[in-house]
Amino acid sequence: LGWGDAERRSKLTIDVYFHVITDTSGNGALTQQEVEAQMDVLNAGFKQTRTKFVLKGTTTTANNAWFVASPDTTDEADMKGALRVGDASTLNLYSLANDE
Repeated sequence: LGWGDAERRSKLTIDVYFHVITDTSGNGALTQQEVEAQMDVLNAGFKQTRTKFVLKGTTTTANNAWFVASPDTTDEADMKGALRVGDASTLNLYSLANDE
C-alpha cells in the first residue's frame, strides 16, 4: 500500500464545544441529551469521511441579544469572541433562536 492508502484509512478527530444560547426567560434551552443527540447526527453525517467529532464541553449562556443574533452582526461577533474555545482545529457550535 502506498502512502496515500494509509492516509485514507486514518481517522480525523475534531474536538467540539457546543454553546447553547438562551434568552433570559430560558427559551432555547437544550438538555445535555439533546446536545449529545445532535453530536450523533453530526457523526452519522460524516461517517463515510472517517471524521469523528468529540464533544469536549457544553456551555449555556443567557443573553437576549445573542439569542437572536443574526449572521455577520456585532452581536454574533461579540458572542463568538466571548465563548469560543480552542484553536483553529476546534469546532465551536452555537445554538440560537430559530426564526423560521
